[in-house]
Amino acid sequence: MSLRDEQFFLPYFSPYHKAFPDAAKENATGGMVYWTTDRESYVGFAYNKNAIRAADLPKKFDDLLRPAFKRKMAISTDESSARQIGAMVYAKGDTFVRKLKEQEITLQSVTGPGFNELIVSGEVPASFAGFSTNVAHAAARGAPVGWHALDLAVANAGRRRHLRQRPTSQRGIVAVGFSHQPRRPKDVL
Repeated sequence: MSLRDEQFFLPYFSPYHKAFPDAAKENATGGMVYWTTDRESYVGFAYNKNAIRAADLPKKFDDLLRPAFKRKMAISTDESSARQIGAMVYAKGDTFVRKLKEQEITLQSVTGPGFNELIVSGEVPASFAGFSTNVAHAAARGAPVGWHALDLAVANAGRRRHLRQRPTSQRGIVAVGFSHQPRRPKDVL
């Protein structure tokens, strides 16, 4: 049983759906969709280039166990870090994660862009649970940061959908459809 099957989501139409690949849409009947995946980011090794030399960058999960990374890594306390650790358990086993604990990784109670700003500032030299898009945005602003995938890169996908239970369903459908436009007026969102 899923939220879709229980009719929790209200199907909607947007003329802009044709710009999205079929794999990004969960089709409903009558040319409508239940949701559209409109963004994704990958979780991998994010680092401050002033704190971590290019020659020292890890290429795979095992490299995170090198002494050079002891007390230099942090993760956030959100679900994305948990998913990355889950990927490590899947790829390397729980023994690996127990060894990784010996690297004295710090926990930060911020998520997404806020966590990335700790890497930008150098307060957090590196993280194996950094978002590719956050790093790319900061690098485009001139921040000394980099990102690359390790053994596995967990995908974090965002979707537009409309919940059936909202009191203003029709306005919500218009807003969701409008948000798929290629260019949105700056004063709207």
